[in-house]
Amino acid sequence: TIPRIPSVHGYMKQITMVISGTLHVSAVGLPPRVVKTWRGLGVPSRSFFRGSRLLLSPNGSSNHDGRFYGAGLPRSPSRARSQVVVAALFEKFTERSIKSVMLAQQLARDMSSNEVGTDHLILGLIAEASNKPSAGSLATHVQLEDAKAAVKGMHSRSRRRPPPNELHFTRDARRVFSVALQESQRMGMSFVTPDHLVLGMVGCRDDAALRLLRALRLDPRRMVAEALGRLRDQAVEEGTQRARRGVEAAMAPAGAGRAAPGPAPEHPGAGERGKVLDTYCRDLTAAALAGRIDPVFCREAEIARLMQVLARRRKSCPVLLGEAGVGKTAIVEGLARCIATGSGGLAGQPLPLFLKGMRVLSLDLARLMAGTRERGELEARLTGLVAEAGAAPDVILFVDEIHQLVGGGAALAGRGGMGGGGGPDLAALFKPALARGRLRCVGATTEREFRRHFERDPALERRFQPVWVEAPDAAATLGMLRGSRPAYKAHHRCLYTDASLVAAVALAGRHLPARPFPDSALDVLDEAGSLVRVLKHRARRARCEEETEARAAAHAGYLEVLATARDCAAAGHYEEAGLLARRRGELEARLGGEARRDPVLPRVTPEHVARVVSAATGVPFEELVLAEGGAGAGGEVAP
Repeated sequence: TIPRIPSVHGYMKQITMVISGTLHVSAVGLPPRVVKTWRGLGVPSRSFFRGSRLLLSPNGSSNHDGRFYGAGLPRSPSRARSQVVVAALFEKFTERSIKSVMLAQQLARDMSSNEVGTDHLILGLIAEASNKPSAGSLATHVQLEDAKAAVKGMHSRSRRRPPPNELHFTRDARRVFSVALQESQRMGMSFVTPDHLVLGMVGCRDDAALRLLRALRLDPRRMVAEALGRLRDQAVEEGTQRARRGVEAAMAPAGAGRAAPGPAPEHPGAGERGKVLDTYCRDLTAAALAGRIDPVFCREAEIARLMQVLARRRKSCPVLLGEAGVGKTAIVEGLARCIATGSGGLAGQPLPLFLKGMRVLSLDLARLMAGTRERGELEARLTGLVAEAGAAPDVILFVDEIHQLVGGGAALAGRGGMGGGGGPDLAALFKPALARGRLRCVGATTEREFRRHFERDPALERRFQPVWVEAPDAAATLGMLRGSRPAYKAHHRCLYTDASLVAAVALAGRHLPARPFPDSALDVLDEAGSLVRVLKHRARRARCEEETEARAAAHAGYLEVLATARDCAAAGHYEEAGLLARRRGELEARLGGEARRDPVLPRVTPEHVARVVSAATGVPFEELVLAEGGAGAGGEVAP
């Protein structure tokens, strides 16, 4: 059961948080029921913020000296060095928000945790919302006991139960409060609700919180959308136009791929943070977290090499070099999946600490260049994008076909209605950020284009570290196909036999030599599934037409039998009428039966693969089957 906390806002006039101290609750002047309830939840007179002091003064009177060092708290040198005062932070917290924070502390203490982290704050939000499920989305999506079990699984190692006075909030948990307050101020609100805490939780992108959300199958973007929706409804209900406009302004870019809320940046144009990146980039990490990116197989070594280069002090910008179709983009998507899942690429290896909380953003060159008619428009867009990416320490910018920027930049920048070519090379806009190490960039191009555009610019070449991506052999390609089989099965609603996978690798390698593995084999496998899907649809249509004709004939026979039976009964031929009655029952059962359904999913066989390769190359189907040693023994396929 979740205890109810009496309202304390009628007695709180001055609440100040010092992030470096310890939370202190001064109960002077508060009603006994309030003090008793707070202490019953484990909030002693000297508790529970590491680096934070909360001073409550009733009715506006304060017995403190204004420096907030009283209440018997020692001023150690370390505490004095780290004092950062955020005035009136908790004064803006609603009763439900304070209750969520207190419940998070109590749940952390019950679970014998050393400190209160962001995962415990999620538990506190769920626990608070469980008293009124309609008021919060977390309680409607997940049960508190399931969430507690997930947190216990994340902290499987046994921990010594610390004294209550030693239970502190983590740095990320304190950052959630700061981000929640900033989100409230951006929306023009004067209070912090649990929905603002949800926005702060998602915006901080803490590893523990993200792992818990994944374990509970909660989509952070959906949580943000629901929280903004509740804040908008609250603003409309209360009639606060400024707050309503602020929430709607926050919701408008969220529908267009707005990044999760986060702390305000310190560079100029802070209110526009994320606007350029969200307009021209796709967040691969968020897509991987939502399950919209396929898993990557047999590329663990390349992903580990990519992480290793990103960790370098100098030349930490890798460029993937390989022929078209070898899977360069898939390797970057694999990196995004590793960041989203917390794995390190190689089996059993954890994710390096410097990559935790990072975002991999893929630059859409077509969108960046679209509509740049006037001279200088493209340079302005790219300058803003580089500045924004460089100012965000959690961004890794991925530029596919990077030679289009550094090589074709002069032609692209010079085009337009007022320009006639000869514009500056766009590579010059990248060089300063790369030289200072402010921009983390991953490029991808072919070896030919790299030599053509990069090697003629030694200054640019020195800022990138080549990472060679070789085409996998047949065995590795077969492993990739086996790993990708569930995704293709779910899409095409068919089963892929092992023989079909082997045939796809063999026929693609033999008859499509101009295209490297694994792209050629995956395309053959994909089109074979499409072929089976189309054939199944045609067979179903033909069967439905046959069943329709059969039911029409049965209905006509039923009417004829019914009329004959009536005539026999009227004429007194009761024996013949009885036989006709049994016949009528059989026809009624046939007419009343359901249409047949496919008992099993269709199978993709080597014959389907051979037909796909035959259509792509012009090689006769029979020759392909004979070349594969009679692959037609596995089944039949319609012509």
